[in-house]
Parts: sequence; C-alpha cells; structure tokens
Amino acid sequence: MSSYLEPIKTAIFVFPFLAALLSLPFVILQYRRYGSFLWSRTIVLFFFVFYMLCAYFLIILPLPPIHVVAALQTPRYNLVPLMFVREFMKYSGFELTNWHTWLATLKQRRSCNLRLT
Repeated sequence: MSSYLEPIKTAIFVFPFLAALLSLPFVILQYRRYGSFLWSRTIVLFFFVFYMLCAYFLIILPLPPIHVVAALQTPRYNLVPLMFVREFMKYSGFELTNWHTWLATLKQRRSCNLRLT
C-alpha cells in the first residue's frame, strides 16, 4: 500500500506548482474570450491536472534502482521492421523456392528457436 501512497504524496506536493503554471494561462484565455471565467471550469481543470499528475507519478515514479536495471537479462525489443521474417527464414528451415518446406514448416510444433537478445 505504501508503494501507491508515495507517488500520490509526491503528486500532492507538485500539484500546486503545476496547477498554478497551467491555470494562469487558462484563466487569462477564458477571461479574454468570454469577459469572465467560471470557477467550475477552473475546478474541473484542477481535478483533471491532479488526476493526470497522479497517473503519471504512479506509472513513472516506482522505477527500480539503477543496479537492478543494469543487471536485467530480459528479452530485448526488436525495433528493425520485418526482422522477424528474416529470423523465421533463418531458424525454421523454410525456403521460399522449395515448396516442400512450406507444409513441413507449418506443421512444426515450434516454428523456430529464436534468440531473444
């Protein structure tokens, strides 16, 4: 439970500064556009800013320590477009020009043994 409370406490601490920074241009814009501003719109903006701030801190703040991140051995993302096709052709035994490999490749229980690095 405390892992959820720390980001919310941080959001409560940061909220007045961020709300003042965002609400001042909003109030000026509303006043210039309509000649006055409604408190209800300002309060809704405050609640929205607080909600987004809490959501942001709940997602971003519970980051693991640097030494844990440095020792991670999890799979890495493949950011090269269509690289999976090249790896499939390499590891599965599939040959585009040999139609006998097509059915055998589809019947394989595991299509390929890819390295996850």
